[in-house]
Amino acid sequence: IQYALDNNRKSVTLVHKGNIMKFTEGAFKQWGYDLAHNEFGDKVFTWQQYDEIVEKDGKEKANEIQEQAEKDGKIIIKDSIADIFLQQILTRPADH
Repeated sequence: IQYALDNNRKSVTLVHKGNIMKFTEGAFKQWGYDLAHNEFGDKVFTWQQYDEIVEKDGKEKANEIQEQAEKDGKIIIKDSIADIFLQQILTRPADH
């Protein structure tokens, strides 16, 4: 995350196998989100926050808040299952 901030990156993706290894890799994803929130809270917007907003206020509001975070220069913290990430990095590298 610090690298992304220092080098004007727009996002960081936490790559995991949480779908298969729920207790270890699922914990890695949660640890990553916790670290982002605790260490860089005012400089990031996480997909975990996005999901919480969707539950509370709906997808339109979540999209609005994420768009504002992007305009404010916050780093978007995403997560991706490893298999999907490996395909996406080849087809859409700019997303990562």
